[in-house]
Amino acid sequence: MNGMPVVSEMDFENHPLFGQPLRDRETIRTHKGEGIVMETGQLYKGDMPLIKLVAVVDYGHWNFIPAARVAWDFFKHYRRDPETKKLIYSARF
Repeated sequence: MNGMPVVSEMDFENHPLFGQPLRDRETIRTHKGEGIVMETGQLYKGDMPLIKLVAVVDYGHWNFIPAARVAWDFFKHYRRDPETKKLIYSARF
């Protein structure tokens, strides 16, 4: 993972939804029905968030429209230099 720490064993006892500790945890209550909730958290490499995990609690695994907004809100901070292919992160937006 390009120097990013890798969890060797998942710990669902202490982290029941994702199996590992995540930073910037957020609970998002949707308008898609009573009780439908999304949980999010991020994995970092140093001070840069590189992976955002999203779980729709007690809901099937398919395209869930509110999750698309969460994905865009994460990915809009990243781009690549077209010549060097270097990853560029910008916290603004």
